[in-house]
Amino acid sequence: MIVCVCRRISDSKLQQAVADGYLLLPDLMRATGAGTDCGGCVSYLARLLDGPGQAGAGEPADLPEASLAGVDD
Repeated sequence: MIVCVCRRISDSKLQQAVADGYLLLPDLMRATGAGTDCGGCVSYLARLLDGPGQAGAGEPADLPEASLAGVDD
Protein backbone atom coordinates (compact mmCIF):
# COMPACT_ATOMS: atom_id res chain seq x y z
CA MET A 1 0.00 0.00 0.00
CA ILE A 2 1.22 3.52 -0.71
CA VAL A 3 1.82 5.38 2.55
CA CYS A 4 3.51 8.54 1.26
CA VAL A 5 1.42 9.77 -1.65
CA CYS A 6 3.74 12.72 -2.37
CA ARG A 7 6.73 10.46 -3.02
CA ARG A 8 4.83 7.22 -3.78
CA ILE A 9 6.52 5.27 -0.99
CA SER A 10 5.01 1.96 0.04
CA ASP A 11 4.63 0.45 3.47
CA SER A 12 6.94 -2.40 2.45
CA LYS A 13 9.72 0.06 1.55
CA LEU A 14 9.28 1.77 4.92
CA GLN A 15 9.29 -1.54 6.77
CA GLN A 16 12.48 -2.53 4.95
CA ALA A 17 14.14 0.75 5.94
CA VAL A 18 13.25 0.07 9.59
CA ALA A 19 14.64 -3.46 9.25
CA ASP A 20 17.82 -1.92 7.80
CA GLY A 21 18.28 0.11 10.98
CA TYR A 22 16.53 3.43 10.42
CA LEU A 23 14.91 3.45 13.86
CA LEU A 24 14.44 7.16 14.51
CA LEU A 25 11.83 9.24 12.74
CA PRO A 26 14.30 11.79 11.28
CA ASP A 27 16.54 8.98 10.03
CA LEU A 28 13.63 7.14 8.42
CA MET A 29 12.37 10.32 6.77
CA ARG A 30 15.83 11.23 5.46
CA ALA A 31 16.51 7.72 4.18
CA THR A 32 13.19 7.23 2.39
CA GLY A 33 11.93 10.75 1.72
CA ALA A 34 8.60 9.86 3.32
CA GLY A 35 7.06 12.63 5.38
CA THR A 36 9.28 15.32 3.90
CA ASP A 37 6.72 17.01 1.65
CA CYS A 38 3.21 17.52 3.04
CA GLY A 39 3.81 15.55 6.26
CA GLY A 40 0.54 13.67 6.03
CA CYS A 41 2.22 10.29 6.55
CA VAL A 42 4.39 11.26 9.53
CA SER A 43 1.91 9.80 12.01
CA TYR A 44 2.10 6.46 10.18
CA LEU A 45 5.91 6.60 10.29
CA ALA A 46 5.83 7.29 14.03
CA ARG A 47 3.43 4.38 14.64
CA LEU A 48 5.64 2.11 12.55
CA LEU A 49 8.64 2.99 14.70
CA ASP A 50 6.70 2.60 17.97
CA GLY A 51 5.46 -0.86 17.02
CA PRO A 52 6.50 -4.06 18.80
CA GLY A 53 10.25 -4.53 18.85
CA GLN A 54 11.09 -1.14 17.37
CA ALA A 55 13.27 1.53 18.96
CA GLY A 56 11.64 4.85 18.07
CA ALA A 57 13.83 6.79 20.48
CA GLY A 58 17.44 7.17 21.43
CA GLU A 59 20.54 7.94 19.44
CA PRO A 60 20.50 8.13 15.63
CA ALA A 61 21.43 4.93 13.88
CA ASP A 62 25.10 4.62 12.95
CA LEU A 63 24.55 4.19 9.22
CA PRO A 64 26.95 4.71 6.35
CA GLU A 65 26.55 8.04 4.53
CA ALA A 66 26.21 6.16 1.22
CA SER A 67 22.90 4.68 2.40
CA LEU A 68 21.42 8.19 2.27
CA ALA A 69 22.59 8.86 -1.29
CA GLY A 70 19.98 10.57 -3.41
CA VAL A 71 17.91 11.78 -0.48
CA ASP A 72 17.41 15.53 -0.17
CA ASP A 73 18.52 17.04 3.13
